[in-house]
Amino acid sequence: IEEGDLIYVPLMKRSVKILGQVRSPGIYEIKEGERLLDLLNMAGGLNERGSLFGGTLDRVSGERIDLDLFKLFYGKEREREEANLYLQDGDTINIVSEIKRVYVLGFVRNPGPIQLVEKLGTTPEGALISGQAVEGARISEIINSAGGILPNGSFRKIEIRRKGNPGDKKIVDLYKLLILGEMAEEEIKIYPEDVIYVPPITMTVKIVGQVRFPGVYEINPGDRIRDLILRAGGITEKAGRENGQLERVINGKKVVYTFNITNALQGEEKDNFILEDGDTIYVAEQRRLVYVLGQVNMPGAFDYKEGRKLTEYVSLAGGLKDRADLGKVAVIREENGESKVIPINLSDIINKGRSNLDIEIKENDIIFVPEVFIKGWQDIVQILMGIGILKSTIGPLLGW
Repeated sequence: IEEGDLIYVPLMKRSVKILGQVRSPGIYEIKEGERLLDLLNMAGGLNERGSLFGGTLDRVSGERIDLDLFKLFYGKEREREEANLYLQDGDTINIVSEIKRVYVLGFVRNPGPIQLVEKLGTTPEGALISGQAVEGARISEIINSAGGILPNGSFRKIEIRRKGNPGDKKIVDLYKLLILGEMAEEEIKIYPEDVIYVPPITMTVKIVGQVRFPGVYEINPGDRIRDLILRAGGITEKAGRENGQLERVINGKKVVYTFNITNALQGEEKDNFILEDGDTIYVAEQRRLVYVLGQVNMPGAFDYKEGRKLTEYVSLAGGLKDRADLGKVAVIREENGESKVIPINLSDIINKGRSNLDIEIKENDIIFVPEVFIKGWQDIVQILMGIGILKSTIGPLLGW
Protein backbone atom coordinates (compact mmCIF):
# COMPACT_ATOMS: atom_id res chain seq x y z
CA ILE A 1 0.00 0.00 0.00
CA GLU A 2 1.28 3.43 -0.93
CA GLU A 3 0.44 6.92 0.34
CA GLY A 4 -2.76 8.15 -1.18
CA ASP A 5 -4.23 4.68 -2.01
CA LEU A 6 -7.94 4.27 -1.42
CA ILE A 7 -9.32 0.99 -0.05
CA TYR A 8 -13.00 0.53 -0.64
CA VAL A 9 -15.03 -2.22 1.11
CA PRO A 10 -18.49 -2.39 -0.44
CA LEU A 11 -21.61 -3.28 1.45
CA MET A 12 -22.77 -6.84 1.29
CA LYS A 13 -25.35 -7.32 -1.37
CA ARG A 14 -26.70 -10.60 0.00
CA SER A 15 -25.91 -11.93 3.46
CA VAL A 16 -27.06 -14.54 5.95
CA LYS A 17 -26.42 -15.02 9.63
CA ILE A 18 -25.45 -18.30 11.28
CA LEU A 19 -25.60 -18.65 15.06
CA GLY A 20 -25.18 -21.32 17.66
CA GLN A 21 -22.99 -24.38 17.64
CA VAL A 22 -20.71 -23.78 14.66
CA ARG A 23 -17.00 -23.06 14.81
CA SER A 24 -17.23 -19.51 13.45
CA PRO A 25 -20.72 -18.02 13.93
CA GLY A 26 -21.39 -14.69 12.27
CA ILE A 27 -22.71 -12.90 9.17
CA TYR A 28 -21.59 -14.22 5.80
CA GLU A 29 -21.98 -12.85 2.31
CA ILE A 30 -23.53 -15.27 -0.12
CA LYS A 31 -23.73 -15.49 -3.87
CA GLU A 32 -26.70 -16.43 -5.99
CA GLY A 33 -27.36 -20.18 -5.81
CA GLU A 34 -25.38 -20.87 -2.63
CA ARG A 35 -26.89 -23.37 -0.23
CA LEU A 36 -26.93 -24.48 3.38
CA LEU A 37 -23.90 -26.75 3.08
CA ASP A 38 -21.89 -23.90 1.55
CA LEU A 39 -22.69 -21.73 4.58
CA LEU A 40 -21.80 -24.47 7.05
CA ASN A 41 -18.44 -24.89 5.36
CA MET A 42 -17.82 -21.13 5.51
CA ALA A 43 -18.60 -21.23 9.24
CA GLY A 44 -16.12 -24.04 9.83
CA GLY A 45 -18.70 -26.78 10.32
CA LEU A 46 -20.40 -27.85 13.52
CA ASN A 47 -18.43 -27.66 16.74
CA GLU A 48 -18.26 -30.54 19.23
CA ARG A 49 -21.63 -29.57 20.75
CA GLY A 50 -23.54 -29.02 17.54
CA SER A 51 -26.62 -31.16 16.99
CA LEU A 52 -27.70 -32.67 13.71
CA PHE A 53 -31.30 -32.13 14.75
CA GLY A 54 -33.28 -29.19 16.04
CA GLY A 55 -31.66 -26.47 13.93
CA THR A 56 -33.81 -23.80 12.30
CA LEU A 57 -33.72 -21.40 9.37
CA ASP A 58 -35.71 -18.14 9.74
CA ARG A 59 -36.62 -16.10 6.65
CA VAL A 60 -37.17 -12.34 6.73
CA SER A 61 -40.75 -13.14 5.73
CA GLY A 62 -41.28 -14.77 9.12
CA GLU A 63 -41.23 -18.32 7.80
CA ARG A 64 -39.36 -20.87 9.95
CA ILE A 65 -37.93 -24.04 8.43
CA ASP A 66 -36.70 -26.98 10.53
CA LEU A 67 -33.28 -28.19 9.44
CA ASP A 68 -32.32 -31.85 9.11
CA LEU A 69 -28.54 -31.88 9.13
CA PHE A 70 -28.55 -35.64 9.57
CA LYS A 71 -30.03 -36.10 6.10
CA LEU A 72 -27.72 -33.39 4.79
CA PHE A 73 -24.64 -35.34 5.92
CA TYR A 74 -25.77 -38.97 5.88
CA GLY A 75 -28.91 -39.30 3.79
CA LYS A 76 -29.26 -40.82 0.37
CA GLU A 77 -28.48 -38.60 -2.59
CA ARG A 78 -32.08 -37.41 -2.95
CA GLU A 79 -32.36 -36.74 0.81
CA ARG A 80 -29.11 -34.77 0.83
CA GLU A 81 -30.35 -32.70 -2.09
CA GLU A 82 -33.65 -31.90 -0.34
CA ALA A 83 -31.96 -31.01 2.97
CA ASN A 84 -29.41 -28.70 1.29
CA LEU A 85 -31.68 -25.67 1.19
CA TYR A 86 -31.05 -22.69 -1.06
CA LEU A 87 -30.22 -19.56 0.93
CA GLN A 88 -31.96 -16.20 0.67
CA ASP A 89 -30.78 -12.75 1.62
CA GLY A 90 -31.46 -12.09 5.30
CA ASP A 91 -31.77 -15.75 6.38
CA THR A 92 -30.81 -16.61 9.97
CA ILE A 93 -29.64 -20.13 10.73
CA ASN A 94 -29.44 -21.38 14.31
CA ILE A 95 -27.61 -24.63 15.18
CA VAL A 96 -28.64 -25.86 18.62
CA SER A 97 -26.69 -27.85 21.21
CA GLU A 98 -26.96 -31.57 20.95
CA ILE A 99 -28.72 -34.05 23.16
CA LYS A 100 -26.25 -36.88 23.59
CA ARG A 101 -27.30 -39.55 21.15
CA VAL A 102 -26.05 -41.80 18.41
CA TYR A 103 -27.87 -43.09 15.37
CA VAL A 104 -28.28 -46.74 14.45
CA LEU A 105 -29.35 -47.10 10.85
CA GLY A 106 -29.66 -49.75 8.21
CA PHE A 107 -30.70 -53.36 8.75
CA VAL A 108 -31.75 -53.25 12.41
CA ARG A 109 -35.23 -53.75 13.82
CA ASN A 110 -35.71 -50.19 15.11
CA PRO A 111 -33.45 -47.79 13.19
CA GLY A 112 -33.12 -44.26 14.49
CA PRO A 113 -31.56 -42.22 17.31
CA ILE A 114 -30.40 -43.87 20.55
CA GLN A 115 -30.13 -41.46 23.48
CA LEU A 116 -27.02 -41.81 25.61
CA VAL A 117 -27.85 -41.55 29.32
CA GLU A 118 -26.01 -41.98 32.60
CA LYS A 119 -28.56 -44.55 33.77
CA LEU A 120 -31.25 -46.41 31.87
CA GLY A 121 -34.73 -45.12 32.59
CA THR A 122 -37.81 -47.25 33.20
CA THR A 123 -41.53 -46.88 32.62
CA PRO A 124 -43.98 -46.78 35.57
CA GLU A 125 -44.53 -50.48 34.95
CA GLY A 126 -40.83 -51.12 35.47
CA ALA A 127 -39.88 -51.88 31.87
CA LEU A 128 -36.80 -50.29 30.34
CA ILE A 129 -37.46 -47.30 28.11
CA SER A 130 -36.57 -48.20 24.53
CA GLY A 131 -34.15 -46.16 22.46
CA GLN A 132 -31.61 -45.62 25.27
CA ALA A 133 -28.08 -46.79 25.96
CA VAL A 134 -25.68 -46.01 28.77
CA GLU A 135 -22.86 -43.60 27.97
CA GLY A 136 -19.76 -45.63 27.13
CA ALA A 137 -21.82 -48.60 25.89
CA ARG A 138 -20.20 -50.89 23.36
CA ILE A 139 -21.24 -51.05 19.74
CA SER A 140 -23.05 -54.38 20.19
CA GLU A 141 -24.98 -53.00 23.18
CA ILE A 142 -26.07 -49.92 21.25
CA ILE A 143 -27.20 -52.10 18.33
CA ASN A 144 -29.22 -54.22 20.77
CA SER A 145 -30.89 -51.00 21.97
CA ALA A 146 -32.06 -50.57 18.37
CA GLY A 147 -33.66 -54.02 18.41
CA GLY A 148 -30.71 -56.00 17.09
CA ILE A 149 -29.57 -56.88 13.59
CA LEU A 150 -32.14 -58.20 11.12
CA PRO A 151 -31.57 -61.64 9.50
CA ASN A 152 -30.41 -59.97 6.28
CA GLY A 153 -28.16 -57.48 8.10
CA SER A 154 -24.39 -57.80 8.17
CA PHE A 155 -22.48 -58.70 11.35
CA ARG A 156 -19.20 -58.48 9.46
CA LYS A 157 -19.13 -54.98 7.97
CA ILE A 158 -20.75 -52.64 10.49
CA GLU A 159 -19.80 -49.04 9.73
CA ILE A 160 -19.02 -46.33 12.28
CA ARG A 161 -19.38 -42.88 10.72
CA ARG A 162 -18.13 -39.87 12.62
CA LYS A 163 -20.26 -36.81 13.29
CA GLY A 164 -20.35 -34.33 10.45
CA ASN A 165 -17.78 -36.26 8.43
CA PRO A 166 -19.27 -39.20 6.51
CA GLY A 167 -15.87 -39.91 4.98
CA ASP A 168 -14.41 -40.81 8.40
CA LYS A 169 -15.59 -44.41 8.46
CA LYS A 170 -14.45 -47.44 10.47
CA ILE A 171 -15.51 -51.06 9.95
CA VAL A 172 -16.34 -53.40 12.84
CA ASP A 173 -16.61 -57.20 12.52
CA LEU A 174 -18.84 -58.45 15.35
CA TYR A 175 -18.15 -62.06 14.30
CA LYS A 176 -14.60 -61.64 15.62
CA LEU A 177 -16.01 -60.42 18.92
CA LEU A 178 -18.99 -62.74 19.44
CA ILE A 179 -17.53 -65.96 18.02
CA LEU A 180 -13.75 -65.63 18.26
CA GLY A 181 -13.71 -63.53 21.43
CA GLU A 182 -11.46 -60.81 20.00
CA MET A 183 -12.41 -57.97 22.36
CA ALA A 184 -10.18 -55.46 20.54
CA GLU A 185 -12.67 -55.47 17.67
CA GLU A 186 -15.14 -53.49 19.81
CA GLU A 187 -12.76 -51.03 21.44
CA ILE A 188 -13.69 -48.25 19.00
CA LYS A 189 -15.09 -45.43 21.12
CA ILE A 190 -18.53 -44.15 20.20
CA TYR A 191 -19.12 -40.40 20.44
CA PRO A 192 -22.42 -38.48 20.48
CA GLU A 193 -23.82 -37.94 17.00
CA ASP A 194 -21.86 -40.88 15.57
CA VAL A 195 -23.75 -43.09 13.14
CA ILE A 196 -23.67 -46.88 13.38
CA TYR A 197 -24.75 -48.30 10.04
CA VAL A 198 -25.60 -51.99 9.57
CA PRO A 199 -25.41 -52.80 5.83
CA PRO A 200 -27.09 -55.73 4.09
CA ILE A 201 -25.35 -59.06 3.72
CA THR A 202 -23.56 -59.43 0.40
CA MET A 203 -21.77 -62.83 0.67
CA THR A 204 -23.37 -65.91 2.22
CA VAL A 205 -22.71 -69.63 2.51
CA LYS A 206 -24.90 -72.44 3.81
CA ILE A 207 -23.87 -75.14 6.24
CA VAL A 208 -26.07 -78.17 6.86
CA GLY A 209 -25.82 -81.48 8.65
CA GLN A 210 -24.14 -82.26 11.95
CA VAL A 211 -23.29 -78.78 13.25
CA ARG A 212 -24.96 -77.21 16.25
CA PHE A 213 -26.57 -74.33 14.35
CA PRO A 214 -27.03 -75.18 10.66
CA GLY A 215 -28.15 -72.34 8.42
CA VAL A 216 -27.03 -69.51 6.15
CA TYR A 217 -24.09 -67.42 7.35
CA GLU A 218 -22.40 -64.26 6.17
CA ILE A 219 -18.76 -64.46 5.16
CA ASN A 220 -15.98 -62.03 4.38
CA PRO A 221 -13.44 -62.54 1.58
CA GLY A 222 -10.81 -65.00 2.77
CA ASP A 223 -13.00 -66.87 5.25
CA ARG A 224 -12.42 -70.62 5.32
CA ILE A 225 -14.31 -73.80 6.21
CA ARG A 226 -12.99 -73.70 9.79
CA ASP A 227 -14.39 -70.18 10.27
CA LEU A 228 -17.82 -71.30 9.09
CA ILE A 229 -17.95 -74.42 11.28
CA LEU A 230 -16.99 -72.36 14.34
CA ARG A 231 -19.63 -69.79 13.45
CA ALA A 232 -22.18 -72.62 13.31
CA GLY A 233 -21.29 -73.67 16.86
CA GLY A 234 -18.93 -76.50 15.93
CA ILE A 235 -19.72 -80.08 14.98
CA THR A 236 -22.04 -82.34 16.98
CA GLU A 237 -21.14 -85.60 18.66
CA LYS A 238 -22.77 -87.46 15.77
CA ALA A 239 -20.67 -85.74 13.11
CA GLY A 240 -18.27 -87.71 10.96
CA ARG A 241 -14.67 -86.64 11.37
CA GLU A 242 -13.50 -87.40 7.87
CA ASN A 243 -15.36 -86.70 4.65
CA GLY A 244 -17.11 -83.35 4.55
CA GLN A 245 -18.35 -81.89 1.28
CA LEU A 246 -18.18 -78.42 -0.22
CA GLU A 247 -20.66 -77.81 -3.03
CA ARG A 248 -19.97 -74.91 -5.41
CA VAL A 249 -21.54 -73.75 -8.66
CA ILE A 250 -18.94 -72.92 -11.33
CA ASN A 251 -20.09 -71.67 -14.74
CA GLY A 252 -23.57 -72.99 -14.06
CA LYS A 253 -22.39 -76.48 -13.08
CA LYS A 254 -22.35 -77.98 -9.59
CA VAL A 255 -18.91 -79.08 -8.42
CA VAL A 256 -18.41 -81.08 -5.21
CA TYR A 257 -15.14 -81.08 -3.26
CA THR A 258 -14.44 -83.41 -0.35
CA PHE A 259 -12.35 -82.47 2.67
CA ASN A 260 -11.25 -84.00 5.95
CA ILE A 261 -13.25 -82.31 8.69
CA THR A 262 -10.66 -82.92 11.40
CA ASN A 263 -7.89 -81.43 9.26
CA ALA A 264 -10.03 -78.42 8.36
CA LEU A 265 -10.75 -77.69 12.03
CA GLN A 266 -7.02 -77.88 12.74
CA GLY A 267 -6.42 -75.25 10.05
CA GLU A 268 -4.63 -77.45 7.51
CA GLU A 269 -4.91 -75.55 4.23
CA LYS A 270 -5.29 -78.63 1.99
CA ASP A 271 -8.68 -79.29 3.64
CA ASN A 272 -9.53 -75.83 5.00
CA PHE A 273 -10.74 -74.35 1.70
CA ILE A 274 -11.37 -70.64 1.15
CA LEU A 275 -15.13 -70.08 0.83
CA GLU A 276 -16.98 -68.29 -1.94
CA ASP A 277 -20.40 -66.69 -2.09
CA GLY A 278 -23.12 -69.33 -2.55
CA ASP A 279 -21.08 -72.31 -1.29
CA THR A 280 -22.79 -75.09 0.67
CA ILE A 281 -20.96 -77.17 3.29
CA TYR A 282 -22.23 -80.63 4.29
CA VAL A 283 -21.15 -82.23 7.57
CA ALA A 284 -22.55 -85.76 7.42
CA GLU A 285 -23.54 -87.88 10.38
CA GLN A 286 -20.98 -90.48 11.26
CA ARG A 287 -22.29 -93.90 10.26
CA ARG A 288 -22.82 -96.15 13.25
CA LEU A 289 -21.60 -99.51 12.08
CA VAL A 290 -21.22 -103.16 13.00
CA TYR A 291 -18.77 -105.36 11.07
CA VAL A 292 -19.52 -108.99 10.14
CA LEU A 293 -16.48 -110.83 8.79
CA GLY A 294 -15.36 -114.36 8.00
CA GLN A 295 -17.54 -117.23 6.83
CA VAL A 296 -20.68 -115.33 5.89
CA ASN A 297 -21.99 -114.85 2.38
CA MET A 298 -21.76 -111.04 2.32
CA PRO A 299 -19.10 -109.86 4.80
CA GLY A 300 -18.92 -106.12 5.39
CA ALA A 301 -20.13 -103.18 7.48
CA PHE A 302 -23.79 -102.83 8.45
CA ASP A 303 -25.72 -99.99 10.05
CA TYR A 304 -25.97 -100.31 13.79
CA LYS A 305 -29.43 -100.46 15.32
CA GLU A 306 -29.94 -100.42 19.06
CA GLY A 307 -31.24 -103.74 20.39
CA ARG A 308 -30.29 -105.80 17.34
CA LYS A 309 -28.91 -109.28 18.18
CA LEU A 310 -25.94 -111.25 16.90
CA THR A 311 -28.03 -113.58 14.73
CA GLU A 312 -29.76 -110.62 13.07
CA TYR A 313 -26.41 -109.21 11.89
CA VAL A 314 -25.38 -112.65 10.62
CA SER A 315 -28.63 -112.71 8.61
CA LEU A 316 -27.91 -109.22 7.24
CA ALA A 317 -24.56 -110.56 6.07
CA GLY A 318 -26.31 -113.21 3.96
CA GLY A 319 -26.17 -116.04 6.47
CA LEU A 320 -23.45 -118.58 7.14
CA LYS A 321 -21.27 -120.39 4.65
CA ASP A 322 -21.00 -124.17 4.72
CA ARG A 323 -17.51 -124.12 6.22
CA ALA A 324 -18.41 -121.75 9.10
CA ASP A 325 -17.25 -122.95 12.52
CA LEU A 326 -20.33 -122.18 14.62
CA GLY A 327 -18.62 -123.08 17.88
CA LYS A 328 -15.88 -120.46 17.59
CA VAL A 329 -17.76 -117.30 16.65
CA ALA A 330 -16.29 -114.23 18.34
CA VAL A 331 -17.43 -110.67 18.99
CA ILE A 332 -14.56 -108.16 19.23
CA ARG A 333 -15.56 -105.14 21.30
CA GLU A 334 -13.78 -101.94 22.38
CA GLU A 335 -14.37 -101.04 26.02
CA ASN A 336 -12.52 -98.39 28.01
CA GLY A 337 -9.90 -98.09 25.31
CA GLU A 338 -9.14 -101.82 25.22
CA SER A 339 -10.21 -104.58 22.87
CA LYS A 340 -11.73 -107.77 24.21
CA VAL A 341 -13.00 -110.96 22.61
CA ILE A 342 -16.40 -112.40 23.55
CA PRO A 343 -16.61 -116.08 22.48
CA ILE A 344 -20.02 -117.20 21.21
CA ASN A 345 -21.24 -120.75 20.48
CA LEU A 346 -23.57 -120.03 17.61
CA SER A 347 -24.36 -123.74 17.28
CA ASP A 348 -26.02 -123.73 20.71
CA ILE A 349 -28.14 -120.72 19.70
CA ILE A 350 -29.25 -122.23 16.41
CA ASN A 351 -29.43 -125.94 17.17
CA LYS A 352 -30.28 -125.96 20.88
CA GLY A 353 -32.46 -122.89 21.07
CA ARG A 354 -30.30 -121.15 23.68
CA SER A 355 -31.50 -117.65 22.82
CA ASN A 356 -29.92 -116.26 25.98
CA LEU A 357 -26.54 -116.63 24.22
CA ASP A 358 -27.73 -114.44 21.37
CA ILE A 359 -26.18 -111.24 22.77
CA GLU A 360 -27.09 -107.70 21.85
CA ILE A 361 -24.47 -106.20 19.57
CA LYS A 362 -23.05 -102.74 20.26
CA GLU A 363 -21.88 -100.03 17.90
CA ASN A 364 -18.47 -100.77 16.30
CA ASP A 365 -18.55 -104.43 17.36
CA ILE A 366 -16.91 -106.91 15.00
CA ILE A 367 -18.56 -110.29 14.54
CA PHE A 368 -16.06 -112.86 13.27
CA VAL A 369 -17.16 -116.27 12.01
CA PRO A 370 -14.08 -118.50 11.46
CA GLU A 371 -13.73 -121.37 9.04
CA VAL A 372 -13.87 -124.95 10.35
CA PHE A 373 -10.24 -125.40 9.36
CA ILE A 374 -8.82 -121.91 9.24
CA LYS A 375 -7.14 -121.22 5.95
CA GLY A 376 -5.83 -117.94 4.70
CA TRP A 377 -5.94 -116.47 8.20
CA GLN A 378 -3.28 -113.95 7.25
CA ASP A 379 -5.88 -112.21 5.08
CA ILE A 380 -8.32 -112.14 8.01
CA VAL A 381 -5.65 -110.60 10.24
CA GLN A 382 -5.06 -107.82 7.71
CA ILE A 383 -8.80 -107.08 7.49
CA LEU A 384 -9.13 -106.86 11.28
CA MET A 385 -6.01 -104.75 11.67
CA GLY A 386 -7.23 -102.44 8.92
CA ILE A 387 -10.28 -101.50 10.97
CA GLY A 388 -8.31 -100.80 14.10
CA ILE A 389 -8.32 -104.10 16.02
CA LEU A 390 -5.28 -104.55 18.24
CA LYS A 391 -2.91 -107.37 17.42
CA SER A 392 -3.43 -108.81 20.90
CA THR A 393 -7.01 -109.75 19.99
CA ILE A 394 -6.01 -111.90 17.06
CA GLY A 395 -4.28 -114.64 19.10
CA PRO A 396 -7.28 -115.64 21.22
CA LEU A 397 -9.50 -115.40 18.18
CA LEU A 398 -7.44 -117.94 16.23
CA GLY A 399 -6.72 -120.20 19.21
CA TRP A 400 -3.00 -119.24 19.45
